[in-house]
Amino acid sequence: DNEEGRHGRKMNVDSESKKSWGAHLNDFKVWYQSLSDEEKPHASDLLAQTDWSDYSWCWRQCHAASALLCGTPNVKGITMSVKKLKLLARAGFFRAFPYNGRESLVDEDDYEGNTAFDSTFHTLEDFSIKYGSTHIPDWYDCDAAFRMWISALHNGIVNFAKGDSCVLSTPQIEKLILIGFCNDRDDLSNLSRGDVIWLKNLFELKRYRDLFGDCNVPSDFPHLHEWVNEQKELFRLTRAGKRDMIHASRLEMLRDAGVDFFTGECLPNTVSENEVRSFCQFISSPDNIPADDNSTQNDLYWKGRQFNKDFEALKSRGTSSVLANEHEELYRWFVERRGKLLLLQKKSVDGSLWDNYFERLAMFKAAEGHLNIPDDYPDKSLLMWLSRQQDILHLYSAGQHLEILPTQLKKLIAIGVCESKRMGPAVKMSSRTMKRKFPSKKLVLG
Repeated sequence: DNEEGRHGRKMNVDSESKKSWGAHLNDFKVWYQSLSDEEKPHASDLLAQTDWSDYSWCWRQCHAASALLCGTPNVKGITMSVKKLKLLARAGFFRAFPYNGRESLVDEDDYEGNTAFDSTFHTLEDFSIKYGSTHIPDWYDCDAAFRMWISALHNGIVNFAKGDSCVLSTPQIEKLILIGFCNDRDDLSNLSRGDVIWLKNLFELKRYRDLFGDCNVPSDFPHLHEWVNEQKELFRLTRAGKRDMIHASRLEMLRDAGVDFFTGECLPNTVSENEVRSFCQFISSPDNIPADDNSTQNDLYWKGRQFNKDFEALKSRGTSSVLANEHEELYRWFVERRGKLLLLQKKSVDGSLWDNYFERLAMFKAAEGHLNIPDDYPDKSLLMWLSRQQDILHLYSAGQHLEILPTQLKKLIAIGVCESKRMGPAVKMSSRTMKRKFPSKKLVLG
């Protein structure tokens, strides 16, 4: 029976190799759409039981997507591109086959060389148990390669704590934390398990940004979309006066990554008719903007009265353009209010965000007379957006199809945005490789 089962699986794999990638994706879409709402959360288990060939293909696409977005081990013979990622996401693939989070099908430690890490780690663990430290003194007799390995671990965790690439997996970093590796070194943060997961998510967000050009993660990438929204909600609560909801260092790393906290997405969900009228009056005539009704109760969020005075003083000097590097708090206040108005007008999400960015760019040019925004400009998300628009103009000049409105292109050209001289660098891939090309049938079905 086992022999027959193995032959049956091989026949499925052979027939699968004759099917194109697009045909596989269409088969998945048809099958997934046929499931009920109760069945969809268990889609991967159901597919493994009904069609092993299709499940095997989906398993490999899931691992390839994780390698591109999260830096997990590559799968031999499988390539993943931005175009394929978009097609998989739109088909609901990552809802059925999550590549990240608790329900993930990806085992970060299932790659060549993992056994070598474990054996070397056990040597370091034994040393820490015997001597009470993971620091290897000069007098200790050990292989030079062992010292180099520890130095590489140290450099890797330093980069990881900054939100940069790290070849270590989540379980490996957690093992090092448990034996006191970070605590024994003054230049390393004393990371917790929550910090490790948060930093892994931040790294995934940076990968997404490098691939797609921004940090506006759609719901087609469920885990990352939910995580980014959680960070925006924590920021909103912090602005509302609830202290310590998000650490300042985390907020800074998110802003440096390009997360835009200053649009309607992070503003309060409940809006009264009086607030709608007030914001409309503000845009049409800032002179008439009323003070916030709740400023006496919670002045930490809007700081409305003070900013009204600052804005009036700015207008008295003959300008209504305030820059982030001149008065960052006033600038953020203006962007928040403008973002809320766009949300209230119920425009399309993409259009609202684009118009909000364009207005901020126009404010900069009106004040400075040029669009050469310096790298240290506080509005990091505007820098990211401008770079993306320059890349779009470059692709447009090359005759490629773009997902941008003609009116938006005209606005960019009219304001003086020039195409980028170079495209962004390709995402660096890890050299780690999965041991298996196909999922383990015993683990899935047993």
